[in-house]
Amino acid sequence: MMAGMPPRPPTEAGLVPEAEFAARFPGPVSINVQLPNDPTASEWNLHGQTLSVSLPVTATIKDLKELLAPQMGGMPVNKQQVKNASGFLKDTATLASYN
Repeated sequence: MMAGMPPRPPTEAGLVPEAEFAARFPGPVSINVQLPNDPTASEWNLHGQTLSVSLPVTATIKDLKELLAPQMGGMPVNKQQVKNASGFLKDTATLASYN
């Protein structure tokens, strides 16, 4: 890894290299995010709803969180956790890296 470069998520079998995936999908993609239902966190609008956002595959997970924050009652990015079937996603990784 080069100094100053964000760490890449572990390579998983079947994933297309990040640059190749980004070249295949140059425009914005739609992402659906399922929020938890947490009545104890009333200030964050967590009612089990699905949020949809559109952004390029070169956007980072942190970029995704910044788009979600206003729809989540202003929940700060550092309080959000995004995960998929393989685990929690890193803020510095791009959407393309998780293709």
